[in-house]
Amino acid sequence: MQFLHTFTLSSLFQVEKASDDVQKQFSTFLKDASNRVENLQQEFDEIEKLRVGLANYLVEDEKKFTLEDCFATFGKFACQVQQLPLEPGKGCV
Repeated sequence: MQFLHTFTLSSLFQVEKASDDVQKQFSTFLKDASNRVENLQQEFDEIEKLRVGLANYLVEDEKKFTLEDCFATFGKFACQVQQLPLEPGKGCV
């Protein structure tokens, strides 16, 4: 994500050196793109904080803990719960 932000800023600086026509065509777009990339980076940073917090809550190694694995595990658990019999006394003990 940092590469995208750097690329957008670099492009913005290049446009500022270009002709007036090119500046009119691209400067607004690139400024908007730069703002969006910055917002996206903030969202990814927030997700990372939540991932680390969830790993700590679940007593997992935060370096190895991934949200994909977590969602897969909870998905399997939910499927197994749905397959349990609804009537008491039937099925698993």
